[in-house]
Amino acid sequence: ANFVYLVDSSEEADGAAPKKMPRLHALSRLFEPGSGGVQVPMVELDIETFRDHVGATPWAREERLHLYIQQLNPFNAGHVIGDEAWPMFQGMFHFGLADYDSQVIVEDDAQYLTEHTYTLSQSIYLTVSQNPLRGRTSYSDEVVCFRNLIAGFGLYGYGSGAAKYLKDRTPIWGRAGIMQAWRSFIFSNLNLPLLLPRPYNVAENRYALRMTIVLKHHSAWHPSFIINHAQLAQALGDEYCGASVGVVCWFTMPFLDQLALLARTHVMISLPGSDIMNAIFLNDGALLVAPCRKVHSGMNSELAGTDAFQPRSEEVALWLRHLPALTAVEYCNHRAGAVKGSMSNVTYHLDPFDVQQHIDRWLFDLDLTLYAPA
Repeated sequence: ANFVYLVDSSEEADGAAPKKMPRLHALSRLFEPGSGGVQVPMVELDIETFRDHVGATPWAREERLHLYIQQLNPFNAGHVIGDEAWPMFQGMFHFGLADYDSQVIVEDDAQYLTEHTYTLSQSIYLTVSQNPLRGRTSYSDEVVCFRNLIAGFGLYGYGSGAAKYLKDRTPIWGRAGIMQAWRSFIFSNLNLPLLLPRPYNVAENRYALRMTIVLKHHSAWHPSFIINHAQLAQALGDEYCGASVGVVCWFTMPFLDQLALLARTHVMISLPGSDIMNAIFLNDGALLVAPCRKVHSGMNSELAGTDAFQPRSEEVALWLRHLPALTAVEYCNHRAGAVKGSMSNVTYHLDPFDVQQHIDRWLFDLDLTLYAPA
């Protein structure tokens, strides 16, 4: 039988599985998506209705697994990861379809889908499908019968799912263990290491740490800056003899290169915000160090206007909580300055001594079972 699988997130019950609807034999076309994040309504057609609708019109049959997504924020790589690629993998995983040959269809009948955002999405969607991205409007002149189609990912993304969790602390169905499965799925497909080497080489009496300092690009929507990043890198290299310390900017690095770097990184140091969405591609046993976000006038927060620090960002509290073997540290005793009335141009000074303290504490508490044998 031909099945259409529907993730019915609009009426999800805690602990309930998505509905599998065996009588949905076909969809006549990909209809316009509804409002509300990435949720897409399905059109129910039994086979008789399908035949009446098509008549003598030629139609195509698509055998692969298809994933239909409406983009939430295609300009921001963090949101493409968290609100598009991540929900799509959940849909595949729930139905045991993660290993199927899949095709992503994106809603492209929108002004915001530029060549840049299309290229960005294509690279990130490689985490769920190895096939080229296809736009919905490319089907506009044909009637299509899909063998497997998953759509309606509304509450399974970081943005919409996080909002639900923050509002009423409702657990989001199916999250436990799926992010680890996604990371393993990606690393296996890309032949990336599934274990980090131990951070200290006892035989050679030196550190084997790989540290990565992540900088925001000046063209980011809300640019922020680590003004002493060169001093920080130098100090960490001097303190941990044998360690490798690199400084990168995600904006200028291809996404697959980002994954390869993070899979081999022990310590990631980054500003808060969408840049740390990539931290899910760190291996178990790694450490993320981030300063608390500077909250100031113009930000949507109960602390807005107080020039205070937000002690736990949504990225750490709601995103990285799915990876218990990853250590995430946020600290608020750093110096930061902000432009009033704006979410941009915040400057951070990270004292190397503060960062070293968090690294030393992580090294002291290491669980050696998380690393490759010496």
